[in-house]
Amino acid sequence: MRPAAQKKMGYYPTPPEIAHIIPSFLKPDEKGKVYRLLDPCCGKGTALNIISQKLSEKYRFKKFKTYGVELDLQRYTEAQAMLNHTIHADALTETRISNEYFSLLFLNPPYDWEQESEETYYSNSTRYELSFLQKYTEKLRPDGILVFIVPFSFLSRYSCCSFLTSNYSHIKIFKFPAELYKPSKQIVIFARKQTLPYDHQLFKTISELKEEEIEEITEVTRPFYELPPSNILKEPRFTSV
Repeated sequence: MRPAAQKKMGYYPTPPEIAHIIPSFLKPDEKGKVYRLLDPCCGKGTALNIISQKLSEKYRFKKFKTYGVELDLQRYTEAQAMLNHTIHADALTETRISNEYFSLLFLNPPYDWEQESEETYYSNSTRYELSFLQKYTEKLRPDGILVFIVPFSFLSRYSCCSFLTSNYSHIKIFKFPAELYKPSKQIVIFARKQTLPYDHQLFKTISELKEEEIEEITEVTRPFYELPPSNILKEPRFTSV
């Protein structure tokens, strides 16, 4: 991780303005069900708490449970007051979390290379954004919803875009509003977990997107995604090792 990112421990918190918009894209349909929401880079827990609270206010008879993982001790302590379940750990190497338990994966990972390496089109060096997406896609239930916040450059990286388009469908991409977009050029990717045959045209379309072609995210009046309930009643394994 580069010095600037090291200083922040890869911490790029989601602006509250964005967290307030995200729930408008989601609609949990089934009554009497539990919806588990997971954030493996939860920081202080603010963003996932906002998403859960907004959904709870709109869909009063649904039950939302929040799960967060945080590496920094101070932020973890604050997240404990925000979320239902929290782990103090390195989310890539120090957790044991059940697969296919979660309705929503909210993911805003560190933005950097895992190891210093000269980037090439088929680079062997791995981005943290991809490592987190690969590991935590397994935690999301089939047809679960991904909300993925990454720099715009994620789309043009071969391995990153390839994994996204091979494991998710119904992909929609928005960029942060202008003033929020400038510092890190962040985008919000919404998608549904669905393993698909490799679609070269979809890969080409997304990987070649230009910044000016992407709309700014705004609240929508009609949700794009039906949020599926957690389909297992038993509580997931959610521990630190």
